[in-house]
Amino acid sequence: MTTTKTLTRKRKMYIRWRNSINIQWLLLCALAVSTLIVKKYQPAFFRQFFIVFVYALLSVLLKEIALRRNILYFHRYSWFFAFLNVSAVFLLYNLGYFPLNFLYVLYIIVISDSVSGFSRELRFTVTLSILAFLLNIIILWPHGADLYRQAGLLHLYILHGVGIFLSLLFIILASMTALSRSRQAEDLIKNLEQLLHEKERNLKQLYEVNAALEEKYAASYTLSLIQQYLLDEMQDPKLLEKITDIIQGVSGSSVCAILGLKDEYQEADEPAARSLQLLAVSGAKDPSVLNRLIEDPESPAYRVLEAKKPSNEKDASPEERAHWNRMGIQSFFLLPLFTKEEEIGLMLVAHSQEGAFNRDQQEFLQLIANQLSLALENILLHQKTQKLAWHDPLTGLCNRYYLNHYLATQEEKFGSALALGCAIFDLDHFKQVNDQYGHITGDMVLKKAAAIIRKHAEAEGGWLPGRFGGEEFILVATCEGSGCCCESSHLKEVAESIRRQIEQTTFTSRDGKTFSLTISGGIACIPNQAKNTDEMIIKADEALYRAKRAGRNRVIIYS
Repeated sequence: MTTTKTLTRKRKMYIRWRNSINIQWLLLCALAVSTLIVKKYQPAFFRQFFIVFVYALLSVLLKEIALRRNILYFHRYSWFFAFLNVSAVFLLYNLGYFPLNFLYVLYIIVISDSVSGFSRELRFTVTLSILAFLLNIIILWPHGADLYRQAGLLHLYILHGVGIFLSLLFIILASMTALSRSRQAEDLIKNLEQLLHEKERNLKQLYEVNAALEEKYAASYTLSLIQQYLLDEMQDPKLLEKITDIIQGVSGSSVCAILGLKDEYQEADEPAARSLQLLAVSGAKDPSVLNRLIEDPESPAYRVLEAKKPSNEKDASPEERAHWNRMGIQSFFLLPLFTKEEEIGLMLVAHSQEGAFNRDQQEFLQLIANQLSLALENILLHQKTQKLAWHDPLTGLCNRYYLNHYLATQEEKFGSALALGCAIFDLDHFKQVNDQYGHITGDMVLKKAAAIIRKHAEAEGGWLPGRFGGEEFILVATCEGSGCCCESSHLKEVAESIRRQIEQTTFTSRDGKTFSLTISGGIACIPNQAKNTDEMIIKADEALYRAKRAGRNRVIIYS
């Protein structure tokens, strides 16, 4: 805006001085014609006219050069150019020969020409014009007085003096009028500038109000969008990632993550351990970095969970801030996610710049966290209900219903290219355990056996353990794991490891008695031993009974 004002002012200055110099060029042409006429008819006065013409020409040329080089010269040295104008008029007036002649109007022209300029230039021009006019009268008065005395026209001499006085008075009045107009113009310019500044101030306030409204609208739209996702796409596996994408985009954060509390299954009757897990993240090139940040139970993340209050980098210790900085995070904002009934987890927004989250953004993120807490509670409740429907409540393994659903999905997905393997296990003489030690001890045995099978399945990566019914378990091997599920030999190695670990495990009854137990298994694979999942289950079950008939505590591949 300032640059535009400067350009406009320079443009106005240029137009004003351009017009003034054009007028001076016209007057100079008239002076040149007058000089030629004087040379022809009054040669005695030619020298004076020529000197004045040369001075006026040099003055106009100097102004023309200054105008072409830099218009700011007229602003900086306005007194000098005013002096050139008045001195040129002073010299021209002396050519008039009489104390009062027709050239005095040039003083009026000079003063009028300065009205549209700067106030100091106008005052300087007015002062110089009055002084120069008085000096003209003083210089020319003796010559005019002699002429009137020689002609005996003393009354004209007196009238001539009155005319000079009136002319001087007219110049003074013209000067006062010019100064008054200049002050009015300056007042008008000041008022216009004040109006312009007020308009700019109002526009700035309007812009700030619009920005605040847009921010509130964006916040409202974001909340409604998150609500829509949560209501319409609750079963979408990438739901939380979509939400983190939205939050990251609106907050302008480098990273946005949602972390949830999980209950980890422990072997035997150990209590469940609570820890944070990364549910969804956006913006992080290496999500494992966040895992390293939440592994420490003394980190700000766990303190926020305990206090149930938001926290940022200012609440962290210097060592913790240094640790986060090494991960490329300069500022972060942690918000607990909880409801009246349950703690759910955390929402993390982080940025690579310091102080990235102001108060308004923190309040907006708190609104999102409140909404997200309620939504996650519904999601977790839905997941728990689904887990109860798909998992065995005693062992936590997948139940028969989920296994059937999973196998049907695999057949539909891969068709004739399906490659799967399964091992069916059965605890040997398990009925004797229930009869001798009771069903509670039997349940403990089932839990421990299930934990062993789960551990080996997780080690293979992507393999699915399940409870097939009673004391029977199943392990479905997929090609997502470290070994090919089509290789019965690899599946047998894993099954043998399970068998040996159960054989070497010592079980303890409720009354403190110890005992051992063995397990038998049967293996079948697609496409080596079966063509579809139903045939694979049947043949693996047949291999299991062959192992039982062969003396138990062994694993047999169907053939």
